[in-house]
Amino acid sequence: MEKKGCFSYETYKEGEDTVLRIDAEECPFFPSIEDNAMCMSLVINKLVEVPGITRVVFSQKRDYEYDYGQVRMLAEIGKLRNQLVKQQALSSISGLSQGPAGARRSYEIRSIIYNKLRNDPVAAYVELRRMHRQGKVELERLNQPDAALSGYAGFLDFLLGSLEKTALVSAAKQHLQEYKEGDRSVYHKIFSPLAKPDFMFTRLMAAFPQDGEEIDSYTVGGSDITIFQVPSTVQPLYHVLPPEFKLSEDKYEVLDRARAIISEHKPTRSEFIDPERVRQVFFNVGSDMIEELSEQRHLKLRNKETEELAEILVRYTIGFGLVEVLLKDERIQDITANSPMGRQPIFIVHQDYDDCMTNIVSTTNDADSWATKLRLMSGRPLDEANPILDTELLIPGARARVAVIGEPLNPNGLAYAFRRHRDKPWTFPLFIKSGMMNPLSAGLLSFLIDGSRTMLVAGTRSAGKTSLLGAVMVEIMRKYRVLTIEDSVSGDSELVIRKNGCYERTSIGEIVNGTIARHGSWYNLTDHEVTGNPENIEVFAMNKEGKIGLSKVSKLIRHRVKKPLYAITTSTGRTIKVTGDHSLFSIGETGQIVEAKVKDLRPGSHIAVPRRIELANKERPEIDMLAKILTLEDSFIFGETVRKFARQYKAVIKKLGNEHDYGKQVIQDWIKKGLLPSRIIKDLLSLGCQLENEELRFKIGRRSFFSLPVRITLDKDFLIFVGLWIADGCYDKTSVIISAVDEEDKAVVHAVGKKFGIPVKRHSDGFSLMLNSKTLKICMRELFELKGDSYTKRLPVWIYQLSKEQVGCVLKGMFSSDGCAAKNGIIIPMASIILLKDLQFLLSAYDIIFRIGKKRKDGTYNAGISSLKSWKNFRDNVGFLQKYKNQKVEILCSKTSTHDTSDIIPLPLETKEDLVDVAPKFSFNDYVTRDNNPGQNKLISMVQTNQLPQELSRNLSILAQSDIFWDEVKEVSLLEHEGLVYDLSVPECESFVCNNIVAHNTLELPVASLKQLGYNIQPMKVASALTKGTTEVSADEGIRATLRMGDSCLIVGEVRSSEAAALYEAMRVGALANVVAGTIHGDSPYGVFDRVVNDLKVPRTSFKATDVIVVANPIRSPDGLHRWRRMTQITEVGKFWENDPLLEKGFRDLMKYESKTDQLEPTVDLLNGESDVLKSIASNVKEWAGSWDAVWDNVLLRTKIKQAIVDAAEKSGQPELLEADFVVQANDYFHRISEGIKNEVGGYDNKRIFFQWNEWLGRAVRRREIEVA
Repeated sequence: MEKKGCFSYETYKEGEDTVLRIDAEECPFFPSIEDNAMCMSLVINKLVEVPGITRVVFSQKRDYEYDYGQVRMLAEIGKLRNQLVKQQALSSISGLSQGPAGARRSYEIRSIIYNKLRNDPVAAYVELRRMHRQGKVELERLNQPDAALSGYAGFLDFLLGSLEKTALVSAAKQHLQEYKEGDRSVYHKIFSPLAKPDFMFTRLMAAFPQDGEEIDSYTVGGSDITIFQVPSTVQPLYHVLPPEFKLSEDKYEVLDRARAIISEHKPTRSEFIDPERVRQVFFNVGSDMIEELSEQRHLKLRNKETEELAEILVRYTIGFGLVEVLLKDERIQDITANSPMGRQPIFIVHQDYDDCMTNIVSTTNDADSWATKLRLMSGRPLDEANPILDTELLIPGARARVAVIGEPLNPNGLAYAFRRHRDKPWTFPLFIKSGMMNPLSAGLLSFLIDGSRTMLVAGTRSAGKTSLLGAVMVEIMRKYRVLTIEDSVSGDSELVIRKNGCYERTSIGEIVNGTIARHGSWYNLTDHEVTGNPENIEVFAMNKEGKIGLSKVSKLIRHRVKKPLYAITTSTGRTIKVTGDHSLFSIGETGQIVEAKVKDLRPGSHIAVPRRIELANKERPEIDMLAKILTLEDSFIFGETVRKFARQYKAVIKKLGNEHDYGKQVIQDWIKKGLLPSRIIKDLLSLGCQLENEELRFKIGRRSFFSLPVRITLDKDFLIFVGLWIADGCYDKTSVIISAVDEEDKAVVHAVGKKFGIPVKRHSDGFSLMLNSKTLKICMRELFELKGDSYTKRLPVWIYQLSKEQVGCVLKGMFSSDGCAAKNGIIIPMASIILLKDLQFLLSAYDIIFRIGKKRKDGTYNAGISSLKSWKNFRDNVGFLQKYKNQKVEILCSKTSTHDTSDIIPLPLETKEDLVDVAPKFSFNDYVTRDNNPGQNKLISMVQTNQLPQELSRNLSILAQSDIFWDEVKEVSLLEHEGLVYDLSVPECESFVCNNIVAHNTLELPVASLKQLGYNIQPMKVASALTKGTTEVSADEGIRATLRMGDSCLIVGEVRSSEAAALYEAMRVGALANVVAGTIHGDSPYGVFDRVVNDLKVPRTSFKATDVIVVANPIRSPDGLHRWRRMTQITEVGKFWENDPLLEKGFRDLMKYESKTDQLEPTVDLLNGESDVLKSIASNVKEWAGSWDAVWDNVLLRTKIKQAIVDAAEKSGQPELLEADFVVQANDYFHRISEGIKNEVGGYDNKRIFFQWNEWLGRAVRRREIEVA
């Protein structure tokens, strides 16, 4: 760093960038390349002195940064000037200088090159052009050649040509028409620095784009958002100006100082376990600090200003900076920050403008800071051994899923993707704003809901069905009771979870029961309990792209049922027991991953199971056993540290020894020898005594000869030793026994014996080895949890916390002891089925498919690895100890697989027939006639041809790159079942891995949110999935129970199976006297009919009880670049047809999607009043009976009201008016006004209703504005 003063500077590396930072704090003027000739001259000089600079930063209260493109322009000018000077090009001017005129020309050129070219290159270029024109005029006036003048003109040609090749002059030429000497405004069209305050890393282009066209603007929490269309790109520019860029200089100074102080604190992992609490602590501390600093500077701040500064401070200390500003914009769906950081802006996906670039540029400092915080919050590693981190981010006002990719997977550093989740229920006005529906469709649905009609919301996966059903619930009047029906899972289904950074193997029942016992439930109604996730429990789940990763659970639920179960067994030996109406996953007709009802599965079907599961742990060098040793009976701890400890607390030890009835001499021996019973040390620690855990040892029994270190090193030999014991080890009274036939096995046992100082002896059976130490036996059994016999052994949970390489060592020991490489695969027969299932799960960490076969006569199960890819992964990550076994593995890996029939993508026949027509080398004979299926590599090669239809190509690409293995169903059987059942809600993924199978997650209705809004809502859970040995009410019995609960609305999370008949029974008899609604899979009204009648076996006559089908489907742009959720149909179901509603015109479209207008349009039938459903509603209202105009006017009234809410939110800049709390108030007031006017005038005066309601809306908006102010 140069000496302090105006324009002191330093250069440093930041990621891949070399930064020139110029300190202008002492300068009496504003530092700007575009406005200040001195600044431009300084930068050009430094770019010549220090080649390779990619960014230039001027620092004066804020940082003003010029990016690589702008720096390159100046470096090019500096390089040209340097060349002109160094190559002595100016010396040639002397030979052209004859007389006073020549001397003047020479001086002018030298002045331009030496001075003007570096402080105003555009002025230099304009001046040279003027001199060139004058020279030409003088030459034309002469009647004879003039060598000096000609040489002068030629030199000017050379200078002008050189300058015109530079990017700066080239960019400036188009702006020179009105240029005047000394006017630097031209530089504003070329240079535009990114600005950022000193207290943040992120850079922001504060200025609007000069050639941009503003297409939208709004505010989010004090941030000004402007959307521009920029001619140079197809992507709109999302320009954000947050409050931190609008502060006064005094406030900047306060914030900068506060950040410097508060950043000295380094948050720990324990603090980030509860991010909400730590943010509040930092906010309180920051507020006090800002008040103190502002008083020191005699700066008076209001409470609101202090809170604003404290929020900014939190955002840039323990928060995520400007990413938090983006996440608070509910219109943003995705955020990506690509590597290398600092070279390109952050990109977003906007609900209205699709893919946009932003004016925010994140830096490597941002990336490193975010990574550190996410590691602390998630408890997961992110390093070269674990280059992927997937976790949840929760900040005030927003929740997001974050994916991070680092080296070596991403060689350019860290890259981030944030997917924003929505916590509140959707509403009709929100859907209008997003384009999902238009005001008329909202008004029509509102009329149908108040008319107590029955409706099904249909659509494909991820079409927004559940969100739309939630919006329907918001439209129900709060005076009605609302009953919801959803399904669930049984208690003993096993999961591997991550809780507070540590993996656990448990059952879903243990998770839910334990959480409710420790933290209570949100609510408990009729044996239905729901709680949140205070312990940060994460489960493995499958996302929409078929990737398996950890996802945070949002709700935990338990309740009671009774219904039969389907027991599913697959070809790899996985088993699961589920109710027939629950879903697993299979492949749909167009190659997409779809739900598969369990009752529809048959032997030969294929379901999704995890192929790859990433545990992503760092290497664990040792395990500290002290806490567990203190719980062991007759255990003693000793060492030099204990000796000092005993002397320090001699008096306390004597007292504690007496309390435990130890003799005086025994206690004195403890102190003398530095050996204390664990129970005494435990008591001392509970009294606050401090024991340094260095070089401690322990043993079982005071007279035991052998001891072990308290901290046991998890080296390769020990972990293989553990694997050898798990495979074929046991204990006797005082020894650890391991079967070791091969010399390599024996060598490991001897190495561990030597490590612990325990001699190894041969067992009487002639081949087993013994380590005769009671301490080692107790250590392995109680501390390392290595228990059980050959039929009950399991992998202890601590192994799940190890790194991939360490787990491989344990597996190597297991396979080396009990496994072998045979002619057709790698085999490891074992008697413990639960141990084999543990092994199956852990092998998926290496993309190894492990198959568990049937039980043999000797009591063991056939188990092994049978595919080429898995053999190679086994060789590279696990392997055997024995050389001869590894040689056999090499032989297996050398085989050439032409077609792996055990690892295929089971495409439906329709998809394969389509592929024959469009995909090269996709043989009809192989894949259609013989019904073979392609593997992953075959699918990838087909997708890469770019000859497939876009949707099919995308679906096949997902299948080819997924983490899914398509396991064949071998057996399906039916069982009776009763008991408690459990459920998890996993947002976004809608699935979780249970019993090593991907199961569908229960759809999440916004029950809790609506209860907070004052709805009389009663959730009812029924059995559905993954149930094993429980007692509960079936789905159909649950629905019939609602019929006895009085006048209520019924909302069914998803119509799947047996509940369909009961639901249609409720619809037909009109038992609920109110709206009945649910979601169902189907892409059209006829698709719904086909599913309900043919799949769910509901009689055709009963299907007529459906009044309306609302279809929602994704809409794609012709170029395939854009995808939007849209309602595509509102169709009523007629009552006068017999067999096929499509052929007999039983469906009547009320509204249909029109691509030209990108919205639902009313059909002629609707406009003409040809709707039996609407007429039926009208017949129950005296004022509407027989009058279509009155009905249509009321629909239009509701349409105007929905549009008015949207308009008011936009006009007032209050997007919260679109949220459920305000929409419910608006609906309530509409009904009160309507009822009041009806009682007053004897009918519905729609104009008067709207006038009064609109008056209320205006008052409500103004009241909110005053509250905000």
